[in-house]
Amino acid sequence: MRAVLDRVRRFTNHPATRLATGLILVVCSIAEGYDTFFDDVRHGRLRAHHGLLIFGLMNMLRSMPDFVEGLESATEALAAGEGLEVAEEDFSRGGPSPPDRHGDRPPASIARAAEGCRVADGAEHHETP
Repeated sequence: MRAVLDRVRRFTNHPATRLATGLILVVCSIAEGYDTFFDDVRHGRLRAHHGLLIFGLMNMLRSMPDFVEGLESATEALAAGEGLEVAEEDFSRGGPSPPDRHGDRPPASIARAAEGCRVADGAEHHETP
């Protein structure tokens, strides 16, 4: 039972699923409210399709960081001549972390974030071998 629930969680938290769900909600909201948009704005009415639009946009925005990180990772791999590996990665926040494909060095996005924290804190940086 636990395995089934984990699969459902990975599916529902996957960025592509969130993006597709958000896109569907945005399209349905626009289709529903297209004819009444100016009338609703003029009279200050909030309807269900307005909520669907906001919820759909938030789902789409929520999936963007994962896609951008994936593009950065792919670009780095291509630039380093490593090529792209097809791996069974889980992009959900609650799942296992992806395998370390860079050896001892962290991905660039993590390294940049860590560097920003050290600079902001004014702390000295001590590299470990």
